[in-house]
Amino acid sequence: TTSVHAVDVARHFVELGAAEDEPEMVSHLRLQKLLYYAQGWSLALRDRAMFQDEIEAWADGPVVRTVYRAACTPELSPVSAAAFPTSVPLSREDARFVARVWQSYKPYSAISLRDMTHSEAPWLDARDGLDSHARSTRSISHSSMKAYFRALSTR
Repeated sequence: TTSVHAVDVARHFVELGAAEDEPEMVSHLRLQKLLYYAQGWSLALRDRAMFQDEIEAWADGPVVRTVYRAACTPELSPVSAAAFPTSVPLSREDARFVARVWQSYKPYSAISLRDMTHSEAPWLDARDGLDSHARSTRSISHSSMKAYFRALSTR
């Protein structure tokens, strides 16, 4: 297991976004999807979780509840690093990994990322049997993320 929390990774994403000229700031919605992708790729490529928090299959896609509570902004409003005052800096290895995920997904808007997650097996499987707009606190399992992203990495 990892001692890293999702707020640590969230702050790093926000700082990466603030450090460059971004067409779209890191909003709450966008941040949540970036966390999902960081977790999925870490499970698939590094065989370990990026952070210990659960990811839930909400109607708008994957969400880490602890980050949702901390950021506390409207979905498409920019999130500030100040939203995560208790975050701890990532190790060099983890920071590099998050930066690679950022580079891969930064071209996508919050809405594009949401739509992408809605077509992917981990979120779909966790929401199996639910109406598309139904509230849910079901967790997206590490095993489903690992299998899905590992299969993507071998394409």
